[in-house]
Amino acid sequence: MLFSDPGAPETFQTNNFVDLDPGDGEAIQGMAAWGSMLFVFKDTKFYVFTNTSTDASGNPIFNFFPVRAGVGCVGGNAIAVAPDALYFVDKKGVYKTTGKAPEQISQVIDPFFTGNAAIYFQSNTANQGVIGQTAACWYNHRLYVSVATGVSTASDRMLVFDTRYGWWSLFDIPASCMTVWRPSSVDELLFGYASGTRDVGRYSDNSSLTADNMANDGTGGTATVARWQSGWFTYFIRYRGRWYPITNVIRVRQGKIFGEGQVKVQLAKDFNLNANTGKTVTLTTGGDVWGGNPWNTFVWGPANVTRAQLVRGIGTRGHHLSALFSNSTLNQSFTIHHFEVHLAGAQRRPSVVESDD
Repeated sequence: MLFSDPGAPETFQTNNFVDLDPGDGEAIQGMAAWGSMLFVFKDTKFYVFTNTSTDASGNPIFNFFPVRAGVGCVGGNAIAVAPDALYFVDKKGVYKTTGKAPEQISQVIDPFFTGNAAIYFQSNTANQGVIGQTAACWYNHRLYVSVATGVSTASDRMLVFDTRYGWWSLFDIPASCMTVWRPSSVDELLFGYASGTRDVGRYSDNSSLTADNMANDGTGGTATVARWQSGWFTYFIRYRGRWYPITNVIRVRQGKIFGEGQVKVQLAKDFNLNANTGKTVTLTTGGDVWGGNPWNTFVWGPANVTRAQLVRGIGTRGHHLSALFSNSTLNQSFTIHHFEVHLAGAQRRPSVVESDD
């Protein structure tokens, strides 16, 4: 590894070099500066350069230490500099480091990188044959990782990790490279398309654009499908101070939902991925009104609180249930705070007593 002279990027003295485990069969995959340190990655390890000193002959000494934890980086674009840490992608998953031993942050999605994903995973796993073209970028508290999946040789999926809450999401945006840039008044995430006819895409949390995927002249657009599905759950009944699972068939007649935006609500049953037809509802906000003449009209609570809404048309029967929320309408988003199903049965008491979210 060669170093140029300070302030002279085109000048390389004879002794301006360091051998990093020569003969180990691994090439340098990428480098990145974080804080006052320089990180150099190989396939299964990395090196942290801290400062420079001088020996008795006046030659430079490039001080560094290796981190041999069996974790490295798959490529030069698979590194993202963030305020809290340096993030990078290994063949086994996504890691972060501050100069110490790497910490894996992708344990909950291990099968995406290692294979053998559950049958309920509705996508392909990473294509390890072209994992070297993975790209990563940090933008506004989120880490974006673009990966090729299945038999695709071009990146076709984007993993998004919220560094504040530890949430992973999966997008189907085909990005070959990413960077943060300010083309107008705010920072935006810009990415090159790995496929299709468009060259550069733009995303911003503060964008005034109203469509999900707009044409390059700012008009038209196509909707990005958003979906979330829960795990499988059953219900319990309370009898003489104890809770017992319902062993017979659960009958759902309707549900109640708290949130904002437009969302389609569906239920699947008994570990079958095919959900029922479901119902699309538009959730609104507004203060609860209390009183009338002679009290006039008073708003109870804030004017823009979330209001509950019944969801009819989701009736189903089964032993185990799963809730699916989705939206495929242009210029519509949704947020769900709470969802409960109302059960029907012979006990004839308010089903909300037995509901859970």
